[in-house]
Amino acid sequence: MLVSAVAGKRLLSAGIAKACASRGRASEGSPMVRYFAAVACIVCCLLALPRLSAQSRPAQPAVRRTAEQPAAVRGAQASPAGRSRLADEPQAGGASAGGSEATTSDEQQPDSAGAIIEMKGRPAARRAPPMTAEQEQELDTYLQQWSEASGRIFRMEGDIWKHTYDQTFETEQLSQGSFAYEQPDRGKVSLTSTRATPQMLQRRASDVAEAQQAGRSSPIKLKKNGEPYDLTDGEDEEWWCDGRRIFQLQPQKKEAYVTTIPPQMQGQNIMDSPLPFLFGMPPEKARRRFEIGFNQSKSPGPDATRLHLVIYPNLPQDAGAWHHANVMLDPKTWLPIAVQMYDPAESTVTVYRFEKLQVNQKSFIRNFWNGGKPSFEPNLAGWKVIPVGTGAPPAKEAFAGPPAQPAPAPGVPRSLQRPPPQVEAGRVPDLTGLPHKQALEILQALGLNRDEKNPKTSRVSLQPGQPAATKDAIYTVESQEPKPGTEINASTRITVRLYTDPSKETKSADRAGARVN
Repeated sequence: MLVSAVAGKRLLSAGIAKACASRGRASEGSPMVRYFAAVACIVCCLLALPRLSAQSRPAQPAVRRTAEQPAAVRGAQASPAGRSRLADEPQAGGASAGGSEATTSDEQQPDSAGAIIEMKGRPAARRAPPMTAEQEQELDTYLQQWSEASGRIFRMEGDIWKHTYDQTFETEQLSQGSFAYEQPDRGKVSLTSTRATPQMLQRRASDVAEAQQAGRSSPIKLKKNGEPYDLTDGEDEEWWCDGRRIFQLQPQKKEAYVTTIPPQMQGQNIMDSPLPFLFGMPPEKARRRFEIGFNQSKSPGPDATRLHLVIYPNLPQDAGAWHHANVMLDPKTWLPIAVQMYDPAESTVTVYRFEKLQVNQKSFIRNFWNGGKPSFEPNLAGWKVIPVGTGAPPAKEAFAGPPAQPAPAPGVPRSLQRPPPQVEAGRVPDLTGLPHKQALEILQALGLNRDEKNPKTSRVSLQPGQPAATKDAIYTVESQEPKPGTEINASTRITVRLYTDPSKETKSADRAGARVN
């Protein structure tokens, strides 16, 4: 289920340090089987990303502050990285809304005891709205449909709005921006804080007065005295995820908090992050991890345009990051409309709204990269880089690029050096070091076929490379053009160079390939 990338991944595991979701050192911060698999993460970025860096700070006591009843989201038009095991779950293998402003309305709050999560299993008392047996079956159907729809998404982008309400001091911070997600686990979220201007404040007051006169709910959250919440300035924020690392950027300070994702949490396992509210997960997993109910115990009708779920965490790790969430979905597309989250003390409410969503386009529509090629790793030259997590190396003042990879031993196939590559739809994979047959199979699956009889129309060309240094390296991929990550289009042609057999004379690349086919 993500708020990708954006709602956060507060506790990926003990090895990942705490989320990028706070307003101090870090700002506040699946599909499921195929997905930021996005803040963040988004979607990694998207919803889950923002909470990682916050976990690197000492935990603050969750003191419940007096505040008005939390509000329910009214939406606008329209995965998570680490598996946490319930204490009562058996181990396997030894491990286990409508306009430019968010609309709110009063809703009944559960007893404060609902915030207490037993460390050895699920809470004894139900906290989500009560459900009949028929409603429970109906919910399982919806969860299954949501999960299946999420599995068909490989690329998504859109606009995002973030509202942060401090219910104690009756203030609001508003940010807006955009996000991009690409399977299995890459994403980018960029949010710019909206500055309070006299014109904006006047417009907010007018919207409230107009709503009151018409007898409808105010589109602006109101104080106890009926006036709009005070709009305060926040900070710009960005989250990036390249599949291996999560970058939380504070542009004003030119500081970047970098969290390395453990290998077991990378790729498709991102669906297991602590906050997967952008995409759906299989019903059995969702039921194990969350307590879910229909808002106000009301089933959506057959013609409903929104599915409103109230979700409480079953895991202590999740409960330490958020008290409960309201998730609003479009039941026709199963795309998110809005997500509303309460902190453990229920004193701060964060609302994310999603608009103008584009799914599975050939390429990204928005100019996220200022005209450059899509990249999910920020340029941190001149930035202060702060590693997040226990045992992290000392921070360096500047970052010239990604860490240097050790040079491969000449002629040694990848299978003897590093894991096999991740293959992304629409992108040229990294084939270096692979046996040539495996490389051809991967390219064929991507629509890049080798035609030996018609070299001019063939999408793949085999060429001789350097003599292999070892027997195991013969006819493995030495190099390739274009480089990995290049977008595949109708004119894409791949040239693959193979290590040759030094005991034989190779007159042509395709003859070399034919001898081993």
